[in-house]
Amino acid sequence: MPVTIDITPDPPRPSARGTLWQLVAILAGAFVLQIAGAALALAVPLRMALDGQAAAMIGLAGSASSIGFLAGCLGAGLLVRPVGHIRAFAVLASVQAIVTLAFALSSDPWLWIALRLVNGVVNAAQFVIVESWVLDRTPETLRGRMMSIYVVCSRAGLILGQTLPLAFPGAGYELFLAASAFYSLALVPVALNRAPSPAPPPAIAVMSLRDLFSVAPVSIVACFYVGLVGSAAFNVLPLYGVGVGLGNVAISALAASLQLGSLLIQWPLGWISDRSDRRAVMIGASAATVLGAIPLVALGQMPFLPLAVLVALAIGGCQAVYAIAVAHALDFAGRERTVALSSSLMLVWGVGASIGPLAAATAMEWLGPSGLFVHAAIFSLAFIGFATWRMTRRKPRPPEEREPFVDMPPTLPTAPRLDPRNEPDDARR
Repeated sequence: MPVTIDITPDPPRPSARGTLWQLVAILAGAFVLQIAGAALALAVPLRMALDGQAAAMIGLAGSASSIGFLAGCLGAGLLVRPVGHIRAFAVLASVQAIVTLAFALSSDPWLWIALRLVNGVVNAAQFVIVESWVLDRTPETLRGRMMSIYVVCSRAGLILGQTLPLAFPGAGYELFLAASAFYSLALVPVALNRAPSPAPPPAIAVMSLRDLFSVAPVSIVACFYVGLVGSAAFNVLPLYGVGVGLGNVAISALAASLQLGSLLIQWPLGWISDRSDRRAVMIGASAATVLGAIPLVALGQMPFLPLAVLVALAIGGCQAVYAIAVAHALDFAGRERTVALSSSLMLVWGVGASIGPLAAATAMEWLGPSGLFVHAAIFSLAFIGFATWRMTRRKPRPPEEREPFVDMPPTLPTAPRLDPRNEPDDARR
């Protein structure tokens, strides 16, 4: 009886260098996506404000984007599972490019609100693909460093995207054309990537509100607060700039200063929070928001440099609260619940982000441009009061029993799986 010998060579295993280049390609796509998304997020409210649209409509457009983002987080797997990561990403990039170009076809605010809703859905789905892909290709021993690289790429893309209007000082529809081009460009490194398509995105594990409050009530309120205030500033800051008489270039620089302020404030506060009560650090960051907001409300117009510093302090302080809130919650959660906890807190942030732009725009409609910072100060004071009260109800964990701080901006429910704090102790060793 003849014997058949299989001489087909085993498929080559990717080398460490090959895996590195695959990750670089995926991160490059994410970086370009952030540039496109930040440019579009600035172009829409800026163009609506210059066209004289009502503040409530501008706020509604920002809220629509956040609502779409939440829907995209929850439903991305429905697209990815049947066709795979590369095909799904290609489809989504094409849809984003078309949707972005559609802004230039009509100035109807209701159409723009609908387009922002679609944009939010697709944007979330794209990042679910990117983050699950990075998670799949990153060895466990490198996840901490990969999380840091991912955060840097994300923040750098946001800053560069918000400076893109500097190349188009007329603030015309060229901004939409540029953002559309970047959405298409994001497809290039991903489509050329030779990495195998990973398993479908993992199901989003979440906790009930009761369980969330039992673990860390300050964290859930903090994440809602950051979404309510930080997302509002991100989406309606151009309306404020137009209201106080800034030009398009100055508005772009002001938006970039907001992100830069958050980046500069985050790490020192995180370092301090590892050595003291994290709730006190969150209170201090929220107090910085109040201190920055008071002169912005009281003085109105001022030279650009102090204006940019105060905006960076006010909104950067608020945005820095999110990562500290996640770290505080993880101090009290069991290791087996950390992914579900982090994902649930991100969804709470998303709910706040869905409400914040419309609430802030309504305040601006009633109070003028300074209403944005009245909105920020009121909710910051409310959070300070709640966190101060909670400090009388529970003692902080000793520093030696805490999880180390990791800068984790609100992105997606898949991102927490990259967080090295979510790995078993033996994997981290």
